[in-house]
Amino acid sequence: MKPVAAGEALPSQPKIRWKASGPAMCNRDGMVDMGGTIHVVRQDDGRYTVKYAGKVRATDLDDIETAKQWTRDHVAAWVEEAAAARKAQEESLARKNAEYAAHQERRKKVARELQELGVLARAVPGLIVLDTYVAEDLAERLRDERARREAQ
Repeated sequence: MKPVAAGEALPSQPKIRWKASGPAMCNRDGMVDMGGTIHVVRQDDGRYTVKYAGKVRATDLDDIETAKQWTRDHVAAWVEEAAAARKAQEESLARKNAEYAAHQERRKKVARELQELGVLARAVPGLIVLDTYVAEDLAERLRDERARREAQ
């Protein structure tokens, strides 16, 4: 195998013939951050392949101009696909945040009720903290209740 000069591709490696990139591409809804690069790659057989976002989007295109035009015709669909995925992700995150807030509000409510009964308790994210003596008393009551149920 002969040495390869700097900047040359090995014969088996595809050669990128056209590259389009940018921080954002526009669709009907406004700017959507794509953050990607479109690669039109010449294969060993002389045909062209279009790659974007880790996926091969088209294969066996005849020439570079056909590949460029195909890319221009389809980029709006990729933007919409990315926007739909981002919207679904944002909705999922909003739903999870709402569920978390509801659970935290429930913990605060229980802690307030315990405080009204004279129990030292406070709500922290994820749990309700009880005074040691209250927790020991609660554990003892639960053990007694379990023993009483098992005896029946």
